[in-house]
Amino acid sequence: MQQAGGYPFVAVRMADGRAEMSGACAWQSGPGFERPVGRLFAQWDWDGTTLSAEVDPFGFFNLYVYEKAGAVIEQPHLSGPV
Repeated sequence: MQQAGGYPFVAVRMADGRAEMSGACAWQSGPGFERPVGRLFAQWDWDGTTLSAEVDPFGFFNLYVYEKAGAVIEQPHLSGPV
């Protein structure tokens, strides 16, 4: 998993009409569970065309998103590639 400043990130940039990804294509804050109900978590997944993200309904974990000029960067900490 690629990390910046010790923290995971995903960066998707549009270049010539194509998406280019760097970082971790999938990440979650803890061990995977099929049913995360009542659990505190954050996660993202890039499948090559769609970047999806989810956090627990209590907002315990944060995912920070930066978007500018055809680039989206998502990470669980403010330190990193932004």
